[in-house]
Amino acid sequence: MLIDASRSVGGVWAKERLWPGLVSNNLLGTYEYSDFPMDPLTYGLKPGKPIPGDVLHRYLSDYARHFGLERHIQLNSRVLSIEQKPNDTWQLTVARHDISKSTVVTLDTKRLVVATGLTSTANTPIFKGQSSFDRPIFHSIDFPKCRQYSTENPTKRVGIIGSAKSAWDAAYSYAADGVHVDWIIRQDGMGPSWMAPPYVTPFKIWLERIAFTRLFTWLSPCIWGDADGYSFIRRLLHNTLPGRALVSAFWRLVTNDLLTLNAYSSHPSTAKLRPWTDLFWTGSMLSILNYPTNFFDLVKNNTITVHIANIDELSPEGSIHLSTNTLLPKIDLLLCATGWSHVPNITFLSSSSSGQDLAPHLGLPHHTPSPPDFTSIDTQILTAFPSLRSQPPLTRSSSPSHPPSSTDHLQPPNTSYNLHRFLIPPSTFPQRTIAFLGCLTTLSTALVAQTQALWTTAYFSNLLLTQSPSSSSSPSHQSNIEHDATLHNRFGKFRCPAGYGPRFPDFVFDTVPYVDLLLGDLGVERRRKVKGKRGWWGWGWVREVVGQYGPGDYRGLVGEWVDGLRRRRRRAEGGGGELGEGGGNDG
Repeated sequence: MLIDASRSVGGVWAKERLWPGLVSNNLLGTYEYSDFPMDPLTYGLKPGKPIPGDVLHRYLSDYARHFGLERHIQLNSRVLSIEQKPNDTWQLTVARHDISKSTVVTLDTKRLVVATGLTSTANTPIFKGQSSFDRPIFHSIDFPKCRQYSTENPTKRVGIIGSAKSAWDAAYSYAADGVHVDWIIRQDGMGPSWMAPPYVTPFKIWLERIAFTRLFTWLSPCIWGDADGYSFIRRLLHNTLPGRALVSAFWRLVTNDLLTLNAYSSHPSTAKLRPWTDLFWTGSMLSILNYPTNFFDLVKNNTITVHIANIDELSPEGSIHLSTNTLLPKIDLLLCATGWSHVPNITFLSSSSSGQDLAPHLGLPHHTPSPPDFTSIDTQILTAFPSLRSQPPLTRSSSPSHPPSSTDHLQPPNTSYNLHRFLIPPSTFPQRTIAFLGCLTTLSTALVAQTQALWTTAYFSNLLLTQSPSSSSSPSHQSNIEHDATLHNRFGKFRCPAGYGPRFPDFVFDTVPYVDLLLGDLGVERRRKVKGKRGWWGWGWVREVVGQYGPGDYRGLVGEWVDGLRRRRRRAEGGGGELGEGGGNDG
């Protein structure tokens, strides 16, 4: 059973979260599952163009229908709490809503996948004077309602607070219709997000091609990078002076190219949108300029006015008071593109009478009076990647003066996620009863999601190569699980400090190595460009190094895994070898 609080399938691409003109950052061929190609004729798509939001919703709906998933999906149902029972099962308390009534039920399960992701719960600010503002305040999760309000009520001037892609999208949507936008970017925040055209560098290379090409993934420090089998090349690039000089030159080239293409310095107003931190430190906050017309022209002609300031107060008749002593009067509505709560909006409880919060036990972000000592882990990271020792200066303070949110009565988390392979709580790894999917951000959601799903299926069934009876029950194996989880999750703090790295895994160029890591655990071929081809040093090797990886390279992945299981089972039966912990008897 799949329990979903939305009214339709699709997650961020659910029907109720779409609006006219919404398109994805992905071009045709990069956002699809490998077992269900997105046919351009069926969906009316053209190569080299971003995929519209309504097409993605249709595609995901078609996927669910094609594989018979619809009958297993329970919409309009929100999980309120999850309790771990003494027999290692889980009890869910679920609120179900329909047109006529709402009911609360409990469900029990032996296996639980939490796939709420990181964009389900809005981070909604509360402003001083908000009750007297006399104007509606929306969060970007409700942008379709915001646009509907504007069609029903005269809207001449809107305020938008935020700096990431949702703020850019909303600003363009209104400005393209001739509505004046006052865009407020917090002066104590992270600054404007990096934006890029689909094709970059002097060679006009497709940006997604760069991020998913092995040659370029080697140029990104990655603590799990050796999973791709090219550790020698990575050591040359990141542990030698000439190698680090080459890596630095590559990132300067890409950074300077984006700055030149966007021409921030060509006008005083667009200069305010220049990112405050180098691209190298950014992570998935890199987004695509996928608008029909030039976004920056709307800034230059003052249809969009950019303010680098905090909101001090709201007052009657739609007035916004900024920290720069600027008054923005007669705002017709305020849109908060202020991001999301990265902590699951579900209460996790133990079965004890005290109802203890299970977040620390499950490796979820939480508040602790005594944060762990990461000295040895940090030393390991910085020894492996000396270039990360010189961290960038960040504008964001440790306690920024942003408006409080609706959850500020709770102590904010001072720990990040700590999941093995970004999926499994180390403490519950031997029990194989719970997994958390989608607790990361990347440019290739579909590719990562399908690989995580297969890995989790194998994990629940005792069929990972790392689940062998000779190792998985030993204390040293559990210690390795805990160490790797801490190492991989802690790495983001140093790799993407100007992105989401300090809070949860956030990567772009490290996606292919991450998929390699999971495929290695599954016993499936990682080097997909030379899979089944004879000869390593011919064109197959060239394709492997400079060819773009995408969903098409993983076609037949499930079948390959099943075939591999059969071969391992035959070997185990014939020679007493190991198939996996317990031989996969639970599968």
